Amino acid sequence: MKISSKTIDYLKDIIIGDSQKSPYLSGPQLVEFFNELGWQDIYGQGFPARWEYTKRKLLELNQLDRIEEIIEYYYSPIHFIEDKERYKYLIKELNEYLAFDDLELVIMGKIVKLTKQTKEIDIISEASFSDNTISIVLQKNVFDHVKTLLNSGHYYNAVEESYKIVREKLKSITGEEQAHKAFKEDNCEKIFGHEPQNDAEKDFFEGVKYLHMAIQNLRNEKSHTPAQELDKNLAIHYIVLASLAYDLINI
Repeated sequence: MKISSKTIDYLKDIIIGDSQKSPYLSGPQLVEFFNELGWQDIYGQGFPARWEYTKRKLLELNQLDRIEEIIEYYYSPIHFIEDKERYKYLIKELNEYLAFDDLELVIMGKIVKLTKQTKEIDIISEASFSDNTISIVLQKNVFDHVKTLLNSGHYYNAVEESYKIVREKLKSITGEEQAHKAFKEDNCEKIFGHEPQNDAEKDFFEGVKYLHMAIQNLRNEKSHTPAQELDKNLAIHYIVLASLAYDLINI
């Protein structure tokens, strides 16, 4: 896959970090960065300007249909552990450029994946209802993870994957995947940002715990059962449950 020259220029500026949007990389750091993808460049006298070197590398990767390698490497979640807000902003802004290439960068747990933009299903702008039909906005990370499966009619697998990403999120916060262990009292601040302030909030935290325990058991049932036909409407109900569980710990 390839990206446009406009997207390359944007990506170049992000990687070198001359603005306040992203971390600044010196010449030697840029060489080390690109050498992670197999080059053996050496920084020294006569080295080109940082922006020129970076753009040259991006154009070469684009020509070789390897541009996803540098994007997925740079935007790997592990590089932004200490600055999650900046990470969300950078992903969002990059996807605004990638949309013109019919591409998008999707967070999938511990990795990101550059994929073709899916057009059949999209996130609606706001929640709405009419008679017995409700349209809601799903949690973006959950939706992005399962929409390809939904579009292809693999509803059973979409439900199982929605549960997986919820449990992965819980593990990334607490170090524990099992809900009854993850929601121990010592982890309240990690999960919710603070200790319960009153009995009502304590009840709420306990409710979120049992919601995640339900997700855990529903996921176990799916993982130990061969994939089978699942009604689309029922699948979406299940995914909405996963979306809520994810959102309530996505501080």
